Amino acid sequence: MKPTLYILIGAPGCGKSTFSANFSNNGRTVWVSRDTIRFRYLDKNPGAHYFDFENEVYNDFINEIVAALKNNYNAIADATHLNIAARKKLTNAIDKYYTDYNIIYIVFLTSAEVCIEHNKNRVGHANVPEDVIRDMRTKLTIPNKEDARETGKWFVEGEV
Repeated sequence: MKPTLYILIGAPGCGKSTFSANFSNNGRTVWVSRDTIRFRYLDKNPGAHYFDFENEVYNDFINEIVAALKNNYNAIADATHLNIAARKKLTNAIDKYYTDYNIIYIVFLTSAEVCIEHNKNRVGHANVPEDVIRDMRTKLTIPNKEDARETGKWFVEGEV
């Protein structure tokens, strides 16, 4: 049986990481969080800015996902993936190393207001400006036939 890549789609604060923490607790699914990787770099480099290590963060993100899939684990790609371009960039990067996997998109339709409320509990680099959350929420697109190969979609509405 092929492993599955769960591509999360949603604005900051919508509940992606909360969902991932619960969903990956089955021993067969690896949770790969782009924020967790980014914060590792930022913690090692005090004074660095949020996007200072973007290339390294993205490469680590892809490598961790590929490692999971190659070892026949399901993987959760925890990042915003708001549009087709972001989702294709992800799957094209993975496909350079491994192609035998299924994809399920998990779309978080959480309102900007709920995302902003959740964001209030974040500190440091994890806190996202309200205007950025509102902007990102308006840019969310639902996966369709133009996305990478699709095997399924799940929608999460309301709070997670």
